[in-house]
Amino acid sequence: MRVLLGAGMAQGADSPAVQLVKRLRFNAAQVEAVRVVTPLTIPTVEPGMGVPPFALSDLIQVEEARAKEITRSVAETFGDSSAGASALHGNVVSQLLARAEETGADLIAVDGHEYSPLVAAIIGSVARGLLLGAKQSVLLAKSSDAPLDRPIRAVLATDHSEYADACWEKLIHFWPRGIEHLTILTAYPEDRLKALEPMLPPMGISASCAVHEQACARNEALLTRLSDCFHPSCTTLDSVVSSLPVHDAIATQMQASRADLLILGAKGHSFIERLTVGSVALREALTLTQSVLVMRS
Repeated sequence: MRVLLGAGMAQGADSPAVQLVKRLRFNAAQVEAVRVVTPLTIPTVEPGMGVPPFALSDLIQVEEARAKEITRSVAETFGDSSAGASALHGNVVSQLLARAEETGADLIAVDGHEYSPLVAAIIGSVARGLLLGAKQSVLLAKSSDAPLDRPIRAVLATDHSEYADACWEKLIHFWPRGIEHLTILTAYPEDRLKALEPMLPPMGISASCAVHEQACARNEALLTRLSDCFHPSCTTLDSVVSSLPVHDAIATQMQASRADLLILGAKGHSFIERLTVGSVALREALTLTQSVLVMRS
């Protein structure tokens, strides 16, 4: 698989994205480190500040040299010839998306920052731009003090849709061997189902019980499918079906599992729908304290 590491990397090889990609240990990953030089990264010099009046071209050269130094140091941390480095120019999101398409990247990995739901809905962050525009899977790495040799605990949230199933096939292809434990989580709105039951025809079992049983069966089937991939890596798996609303279910399970990574699939809607309706993936990716891997098939 091909991984594009980008968007800032102010901490260089110590950035959350670099550290998380290394900890995940994707199967046969080829990594390219990219830093995008934008007009906003070039400092301005005001008259009378006592600063030598460098020419704009000199400032750009300095920034380009810094970008190359950072990307080179990141590439070197992976320790083999599969890692490359590039410095691009322009808008961060558009350049990363274009580079991902050009190189056939399977995953775009960037440093992520958690925001309040209100702020996440209105800011034009790099993370939001990638989640809305990328055809590739996106990894948002949040700050972590975890050492590189500490295995990852993850929660995989699924609605068992046809698209979600395709995402998990892609995850199997990625084969993140650094995951020590994986919890498969499905949530269904039990309160809403119970409210609908009086309007449903008589059945031998309540609607909420039927949905719960179906969710458990689908979780177990997915667990069996993923076991073929993850068990050779000594990864343990379990299944949880929650009756909480989806966002509450994810937050509760992330804490219960002591997870530092959430994995979910996101087909997305039209651009207008994303702006007005939003999605589970977008909200969790921007507001969750832990890192998020958004899979696309």
